[in-house]
Amino acid sequence: MAIYGTSEDEVFTEQSPAIVMDFPSKVVEQWEQAAESIETDRLIKLRISVVLGTEGGALPKMLLPYKLGVGGPIGSGQQWLSWIHIDDIVRLIDYGIHHEQIHGAVNAASPHAVRNDEFGRIVSKVYRRPHWFPLPAFALRTTVGQMSMILLKGQHIVPDKALHHGFSFTYPTLTAALTELKNR
Repeated sequence: MAIYGTSEDEVFTEQSPAIVMDFPSKVVEQWEQAAESIETDRLIKLRISVVLGTEGGALPKMLLPYKLGVGGPIGSGQQWLSWIHIDDIVRLIDYGIHHEQIHGAVNAASPHAVRNDEFGRIVSKVYRRPHWFPLPAFALRTTVGQMSMILLKGQHIVPDKALHHGFSFTYPTLTAALTELKNR
């Protein structure tokens, strides 16, 4: 999903233009260009948001501050976080394979992105941990450098193509997704 760049205000669909503004967006642009050069009858380019699962990935790292009792918003907390439950992305891949009318860019994101502060409040509620300790933007920039931009600016990604073609999310809301993952 880095192909869209970042924005606190814009909503990105598959029709949104590519905005090359940093290293991650340049890499994705090059990946998609390379994919388009492959001779094939049908090409699906999944634009993947943050995948939430219990086996590695982003969620265990995102939960760590909450488990330590120091969870809170990152930077302003107003930046968007687009996400998808691991089971939904697996189902979306299968759906794309079996529905030949689907091709091109496909946003793999829940239809309900949340702002960073809301994400933390939902984590706090589901996991019964405090949400109070903000992580200043400068601390994140110092720790992870240019990659911090996606966390500090965010992206509101909408899966228009999947929804238009009849895909139904099992976990469309963050509360349902996190509750299921917690109970695994």
